[in-house]
Amino acid sequence: MSRSQGLLDEPLVHRSFFCLGMSHSVWYTLLSACATVISYGPMNSPQNIVIRTECFNIYYPCPEKYRSRQNNVSLIAPPSSAKVRHLMIKTKYINDMTMTTTSLAFPSAITTTTSSSIWSQILPTLLLPLPSKKMTSKITTPTTITAATPSATTTIATPKIIHMEIMPFTSSVTLKELNSSSPATTTGKQFTPKKEKFPKIRNPCLNGEPMKNVNGMITRCSPNVKSNGGCPNNSWCHVGITYKLTVCCPMLETENRCEQPMMTGTGVGAETRWYFNKEIKSCLQFIYKGLRGNANNFITKSECMETCASGHEKELNPCKYGEPAKGFDQKPLICGLPNSMTCPKGFFCHIGASWAETACCERSGLADPCSLPMDEGEGNMQLQRYYYDNNCKQCEQFIYRGMKGNENSFSTYEECRQTCMRWDLVCEISPKVFEHRSCSANRRECGDKQWCHIGTSIYSSLCCAGASTNPCELPVAQGEGNETITRWFADPKDQSCTRECKIFTYKGLKGNQNNFLTKEDCEQQCKRKCEDPCANGQMLLTPRHTPFFCSLTNNCPRNYWCHVGAQMNTTVCCPESGINVCELPMIEGTGNNSLLRWYFDQTSHKCLTFHYRGKEGNQNSFLTEDDCKKACSAYENPCGNGEPILINNKPKICSPEKRCPQTHYCHIGADETENYCCRKNGNPCDQSMNPGEGQSLLLRYYYDKDSHRCYEFVYHGLRGNANNFLSEEDCEATCPVVPNPCAYGRPLKNAQNEPIICGGSEGCPDNYYCHIGSSPETTNCCPGSNETCKLPLKVGKGTEQLRRWYYDREQQMCHQFIYRGLYGNANNFITRETCQQNCEEMNPCGSGTSLTDEAGRRIFCRSNRSDDCPNDYYCHTGSSFLTTQCCPRQGQNPCEQILSIGYGDEAIPRWFHDASRRKCMKFTYSGIGGNENNFLSRESCEESCRGSEDYCPHGDPLMEASGKALVKCGVDEACPLGFICNMNVKRNTTACCQDPANFCLQPMDPGRKCKEFETRYGYDPELDDCVYYQYGGCDGTLNNFETLEKCTEICCKND
Repeated sequence: MSRSQGLLDEPLVHRSFFCLGMSHSVWYTLLSACATVISYGPMNSPQNIVIRTECFNIYYPCPEKYRSRQNNVSLIAPPSSAKVRHLMIKTKYINDMTMTTTSLAFPSAITTTTSSSIWSQILPTLLLPLPSKKMTSKITTPTTITAATPSATTTIATPKIIHMEIMPFTSSVTLKELNSSSPATTTGKQFTPKKEKFPKIRNPCLNGEPMKNVNGMITRCSPNVKSNGGCPNNSWCHVGITYKLTVCCPMLETENRCEQPMMTGTGVGAETRWYFNKEIKSCLQFIYKGLRGNANNFITKSECMETCASGHEKELNPCKYGEPAKGFDQKPLICGLPNSMTCPKGFFCHIGASWAETACCERSGLADPCSLPMDEGEGNMQLQRYYYDNNCKQCEQFIYRGMKGNENSFSTYEECRQTCMRWDLVCEISPKVFEHRSCSANRRECGDKQWCHIGTSIYSSLCCAGASTNPCELPVAQGEGNETITRWFADPKDQSCTRECKIFTYKGLKGNQNNFLTKEDCEQQCKRKCEDPCANGQMLLTPRHTPFFCSLTNNCPRNYWCHVGAQMNTTVCCPESGINVCELPMIEGTGNNSLLRWYFDQTSHKCLTFHYRGKEGNQNSFLTEDDCKKACSAYENPCGNGEPILINNKPKICSPEKRCPQTHYCHIGADETENYCCRKNGNPCDQSMNPGEGQSLLLRYYYDKDSHRCYEFVYHGLRGNANNFLSEEDCEATCPVVPNPCAYGRPLKNAQNEPIICGGSEGCPDNYYCHIGSSPETTNCCPGSNETCKLPLKVGKGTEQLRRWYYDREQQMCHQFIYRGLYGNANNFITRETCQQNCEEMNPCGSGTSLTDEAGRRIFCRSNRSDDCPNDYYCHTGSSFLTTQCCPRQGQNPCEQILSIGYGDEAIPRWFHDASRRKCMKFTYSGIGGNENNFLSRESCEESCRGSEDYCPHGDPLMEASGKALVKCGVDEACPLGFICNMNVKRNTTACCQDPANFCLQPMDPGRKCKEFETRYGYDPELDDCVYYQYGGCDGTLNNFETLEKCTEICCKND
């Protein structure tokens, strides 16, 4: 199958079709309105013809009416042998997006070739009027086209057509058009196309007029089209700044465009172009003004070099424009691989059929690749790709030929969708589900929680998510983009009642709802309406023209009062009337509210309630009764003598902090409204107790001048006297009373409300102690802790000099101090014996008491210093410095004293000398109460008591059964078996000592570990020598010597 035949089975977007045997000039006329023929085969041959359109491009030469929304025109007609008897037309409408179908039947078959008139009837919305002359082959043409169903008449609403398919058998013509003008019907009547009038344009050509086609229309061209932009050989493609100025201009046959001088042209444009400099044989850049330039004018340097530079090296170039980008090594950059670099600025990664055709190619110049038309490229490949249809706003599939395509080409649908179908190109917040929904300022097309973004066209006027409930409070957002659109916004910082909308420049994309087309639209929605609740004059405004909102902390200025309405917006400063507020009448006001308020009634001189409606009241309106009474002289006289002090006809309010004049006292009632300054009427301390009048039950204190003490009483709230105090302390501070000796609280009282005098047989209950003062009046039960011995020393206050004793918890003994008479604590005793009875003193000595100095303080010693204590005392070493004190000696040799483990909670390892065994032994000492036979270590014990252990050279001597005397020996008295008689020259006595012949042969036993292992020596009979081993410290055998010399002396044989 040939390539041209294979294209019949492919989608229509391939832009490929067969000839009907018509000449190429007829096809050119047929398609010149909306397409440019790129290449075509020989005349009358069924050759594959490729066309390219330039819709929505500044170089697009087609009039606006005939621009295709699909960016393509695809015609597929049957071969010359086919007979057409039936056409089916499918039309899609933009208003309801539905498809209608109309069938056309011919009276006789159309064969081989057809006159131009039949195509004018079939394609009325696509083609310009065709010439009336027949095609090369003449056949009879049917005069009418009759609908298949005569009773049904279908009208194609051409202004809204977005899709049309005309299918003869399996072949078809596809049209997607934005604007058509003439309605087409299928009622069987002959259709006469209407000729279009096009506006005259300014001549951009330097020499002569623009070239025209056979219809007399200006020939458009495109720089994207190879072969001179689609212009005839005797012309060149002048690329203007708009598509209207992009035309084929005449060029003299003798002219070589590459040798023409650089011409900037005329006009107001400023386009970057390239021209060939024949002197340096290279292309240079210049600025073109848009009109009347010459042919030495190129869009890109690459195009300039390809056209003019001699010897330009031709190589495989997949790029549509220019050469692939190269690196420092002048080799094409590699892109498209996972770890490859991205293309430089101004280039995109062209993905070909292989890596050889994959390169960084120049971009087309448009900022948005999604706005480019679909470009199938060149080559022999058939690559499935996707492009973005800017009209339908969706990604479509097409077949890419492998090379010379543009950026609007994606390998996958997802890549296309992510790149182009981006709602956030317009909206700041995208909807959860993508949907294309256009909208306008005057219609409500958007859904729930969406708002209409009005852009510069229907494509940027879309429904955006995230609608605000109050757009007028949003900040101004200039958005993004390159547009300069005049819009209006409400300044949320301007809260004035006279707020006007302000102008700003919108960039076209990603704005917010505070964006209005006109000032009127803005102020209609956002102008603030300030409600004025004042009955007299206008409410107070701030310098920024906003209401002056008042509150308890934000008072109104002079000559204004705070009108408190139902809401904050009616709580404003209103002008005063100039009349005393207490003399104003009660006014309910206006409105629908019912607010409980208070007003002052002049008749009863009382504050009464009423219901305020919320607006247009007066100043005689108070939130609480207290506010009313404070503002007006509504009060009840609580004084027992005369009237209270009045200021501005209102009682002077007092408190313990706000004192009254010396002639008055502050009457403290049940609440603050009764705290008035009343006349004293003499010395309060001389007045009798007065419970007063009223229903209150207030605990108070009065002074009894007979007992010189303050007592409780119940006050009824009104008309008492000055002998009335809030607390006992206030009473005692005012009147001469017996002082309170207690440091905390007050003395315990009896049933007669008299302080209990303690001492002797009169004790105090729990949580009280007997404070012994300098007199019975200050000897009372005071609150205090029962843990007397743990309390610190407290000398108290006063002028007394009382000799007392306290228990020193740190030294655990009683000491003397001077007490001042008041405010002491329970650790206060009259004698040392009383102190010792209540707090046990610590005595570490087993016999007698420890040594003290002249002040009665214990003398502490150090165990390593023998001179810390006198000769008749020894240093008892306890577990701490408190129990390390000088204790009296017993007069007996310490090494012969019996073991005393003492008493206490300690467990201290110590050593004592066992006189019966004549050796030092280990024991556990309880901490206190021991004797002198108590050593810190075995060494100190042995050093102190060694004299009793030298009867034998090694080991202990044999003792009698009582264990108190040595077994004597001599010439007549032999020692038992295993012992030998040893003469002790130092003591001049004999003793039975163990025979070395026995114990030297005993095993070297490491014994029991009772301390750190130490090195000892024992006799090894096999070696006949002494060797060392590790001894655990306790038990073992006598084959145990501290030194090698002693072991050798006693156990080794003499040579």
